[in-house]
Amino acid sequence: MRPRVAIATVFLLLVLGATAAPAFARQRVVLLAIEGTGGDAARDAVEEVLARQVAVLSEGLFRRRQHRLGIAALTDETYAKIATDLAADAIVTGTLRAAGVRARLSLTVRDARTGAITAVVVVVVPRAAIDRAGKDAIAAKLLPAVAAIAEAPDAAPEPADGPATDAAHTDDAHADATHADDTASSDDAAHADATDTTTADASGADAAATDTSTTDTTAPAEAASTDDSESEPESEGGLGPLSGKTFAYVRAPVDGGPFQQVSSSLWLSAKPRISDTVSARLEVALDGVATSQTETARVRLNLREAFVAMRKRGWLVRAGQQIIPWGSSDVVNPTDFLTARDYRLFVVDAEQSRTGALSVMVSHASRHLEATLVATPVFAASTILVPADALPAGVTLDPAATPSAAVLDTEVAAKLKLSGEGWDLGLVGFRGWNHTPEFELVSATATSVVMRQTHHRILAAGLDGSASAGKLVFRVEGAFVLTDNRDGTDPTIQPSYAFGVVGVERPLGDRVRIQAQVIARAYPSWTAPADATGTDPATTAGRQAVAAANALLLDYQDQQRPAATLRIAYTSEDERIEAEIFAAMNLVGNDYLIRPLIGWHPAEAVSIQVGLDGYGGPIDRPLGALHPFGGAFAQVAYTF
Repeated sequence: MRPRVAIATVFLLLVLGATAAPAFARQRVVLLAIEGTGGDAARDAVEEVLARQVAVLSEGLFRRRQHRLGIAALTDETYAKIATDLAADAIVTGTLRAAGVRARLSLTVRDARTGAITAVVVVVVPRAAIDRAGKDAIAAKLLPAVAAIAEAPDAAPEPADGPATDAAHTDDAHADATHADDTASSDDAAHADATDTTTADASGADAAATDTSTTDTTAPAEAASTDDSESEPESEGGLGPLSGKTFAYVRAPVDGGPFQQVSSSLWLSAKPRISDTVSARLEVALDGVATSQTETARVRLNLREAFVAMRKRGWLVRAGQQIIPWGSSDVVNPTDFLTARDYRLFVVDAEQSRTGALSVMVSHASRHLEATLVATPVFAASTILVPADALPAGVTLDPAATPSAAVLDTEVAAKLKLSGEGWDLGLVGFRGWNHTPEFELVSATATSVVMRQTHHRILAAGLDGSASAGKLVFRVEGAFVLTDNRDGTDPTIQPSYAFGVVGVERPLGDRVRIQAQVIARAYPSWTAPADATGTDPATTAGRQAVAAANALLLDYQDQQRPAATLRIAYTSEDERIEAEIFAAMNLVGNDYLIRPLIGWHPAEAVSIQVGLDGYGGPIDRPLGALHPFGGAFAQVAYTF
C-alpha cells in the first residue's frame, strides 16, 4: 500500500471511529440520594439496576463538582450545568415512602442536557430491602426511561438568566428541584436493611417486571459503577447537610380517660463523607415527654446509630452503633436476633422503636450470593411494657441484671443469602442472648415476692425467603431457638422452641394491597407454668408467679401457639392519602389487636396520621393483657 493511501486510510478509520464511538459508549448517569426512611438501601438497589446498562456516577462526585462550580441551589439549569461538567447523560433522584412492609419508590429522571424532568417512575417495593424481583420491577420502568434520553433529539438548555422549570408541577417529583440539601447523602448507601433484611414484592409492577425486565448478565453493580476517582481529588470529602424529622404525638384511651402520652421529638441524621469508599452515619433522637404511662424521663437523648462504613468492590464493613434488622415477614420476625426495641415510648411506625447496638458487620455480595458476619460485644436489651395484671399482688421488682461485656459473651451472627430470578433464600445462625428480658426470682417470703429482669443465652438457626409468582408474593421465615431451658422442665425460663411465619401478599388493582400471615410457635418440651415448684410454699408461690409472668410476656402459656395476621392497605393515586387496617389474633386464647390507620400528606414533607390500637380478649392472655395500653392516637410530622 502506498504511503499516502495508508495515511488516508488510517485517517478515515480514526474519523469513523471517533464518529461511531458515542453510539457504542455506555451512558453516564448520576445517581443521587433517595430520600425517606430506608432510602440508602433503595439507592443501593437502584445503583445495581442502573449498572446493568449504564456507568453510574456517584453522588460524592456530583457534590464536589457542585461545590467547585459554586452552585448553591439546584434547579433545572444548575442540574444541567453540573451534569455537563461531568459529561453525564442523565440524573436520577428519588423518594421512598413506606407503609407496613411495602413502600412506594418514586424515581425522577432528568435529561442532563437541560436538567428538565423527562420521566417519573413509581414502583411498589419491599420496605426493608429490595430483592431480585423488586430490582427487575425497577429495571422494567427505569431503564427504558433512561435509555429514552439518548434517543431524544438534542435540546438546547435555557439561557443562564432564563426561568428554571422544576418539579413543582409533578406530584410524584421530589422537592430536590428547589432545595440543594434535599438530595444530599453519603453514597456508601448501604444500610443494614439493604444487605440483611430481604423481602420479595412483585408489586403493582409485577407483571411488567416478569414480562419486560432486563436480564442481568453483567458484573455486580459495585464493579460496573464508577465514581471517576482517578480524575477527581480525594481530599474533598464532605460532611453533608443534616436531615431529620420532627413530630408531635398524642394518645388517649377511647373512653375519655387521662392522656396516655403527649410528646414531641426531634430526630437528626448526618452522613459525613470521608472519601469515595469511606463514609459514616450519625442519628440521634431527642424526645420530650409531657405525659406518659410508661416513660418516667421527661427528656430523652438516644444515640440510635453512629458508625463508620467502608464499601468497595462488593465488600461492606461497618463498625459502631448500628441497627441491623433481619427478617422478611410483617411485624413478626423469628430471625430478628440482633436488634432490641424500646417499648416505653409509643410511636406510629414500629421501626422507630428499634435501638442500636455496638457492632462490627462485614458483608460481601456477588451476583447471586451474599455473606454477612456480625459481632456484637455489648448487646442491646429491649425495654418492655409490663401490664399491671402481669405481676401478682405483693410482687416488687429489683433493678435488672444484664450480662457483663466479655469476649465469651459477645454475640455472633451470620447470614448467607442466595437469590435467583424472582426468589431469594437466607440462612441464619446466631449465638448470643435473648434481647427480651425475662423475670427471675430474687427472694420469696410468706408476705412478699421480689423479682428482677434478666437475660438468658440462646443458640439459634433459621431461614427467611420469598418468591413471586405473577402478582402473588410468598414469604417464609422461621427459626429453632435453644434456650437455657432446653429440656423444658423449668417453667420459669422460656423453653426451647420452633417459630415460623408463612405469608402471602397480592395487589388488588393499582391502589390496594392485601397481606395475610399464619404464625406458629411450638415448644417440643414444655411444662405448664402452674406446675412450677420450690423448696417451700413461699418459694413455690414465687416461682409460679415468675413462670406465669414470663409465659404471658414471652408467649409460652400453651405448648402450641398458633396465630394469624391480616393487613389491607390503600394508597390514593396522588399518594397524598394512605389508609390501612392491621389485625392480629392468637388462635389459642382468642386475644387480638386491631389497628386502623389513616394518613394524609398535605405537602411532600408533612404527614398527618390518625389511628387506633384496640386490644381485646382475656386479660390473662398476651394481647388481652395490653388492653390498658390501647388508645386512639394522632401524629403530625415534618421531614427535612
